[in-house]
Amino acid sequence: MTPVAFAQSAPRKMLIVLLGAIGDVVRALPLAMRIKRHWPDVELHWAVEPISRTLVEGHPAVDRVIVFDRPRGLPAFLEFIRELRAMRYELVLDLQRHLKSGVASFSTGAPVRLGFNRVNSREGNWLFNTLHVRALEHFSSKVQQFQAFGDALGLAPLEPLDFGLRAEAEELAKIEHFVQEHCARAGFSAPGPERRVAFILGSTWPSRFWTAAHYVSLAR
Repeated sequence: MTPVAFAQSAPRKMLIVLLGAIGDVVRALPLAMRIKRHWPDVELHWAVEPISRTLVEGHPAVDRVIVFDRPRGLPAFLEFIRELRAMRYELVLDLQRHLKSGVASFSTGAPVRLGFNRVNSREGNWLFNTLHVRALEHFSSKVQQFQAFGDALGLAPLEPLDFGLRAEAEELAKIEHFVQEHCARAGFSAPGPERRVAFILGSTWPSRFWTAAHYVSLAR
């Protein structure tokens, strides 16, 4: 079976495996939106770790979240695998290309498991999946890497890209209060929302840290 076989007949239930980093999960959200746009009736699940859980819980394209509670170690992983297997997925998209995600994908028992090409996967991940997206030469844009899965499935392009992230009124009010309070402390009036730029500082990877001076220069 080729990935394009799903283009006309939607799977009943499918899973995205992307467990970890917040940045990666965010950049995969347009793929989830693209899937739901093409297959509105598919039951789409997402396997994730606690750090990125809140990004996919309540997301308009995600019907269920399966959490691997990584801090609990092996017992949690075995529970996670049992839950995945019980779901009886028809299609799994392994977006992480590591051993852990490969094991999770394989353990679902899904007949179609689509992962990264061998040349782009790591830790033997490609061995755990039945199908693979084309080899990607330009491996810099994570958004486009994940969109390659939609291409392989024959899904209509999502233009413009939609991350599906919407702030609730309560969240907007909380942000507004935060901005107003801290601007007042700094001695100036808060600009309107259209004149604000947000910076996300730091990373879980020290090698990605930037210097304070560079952030100041960028902000200016």
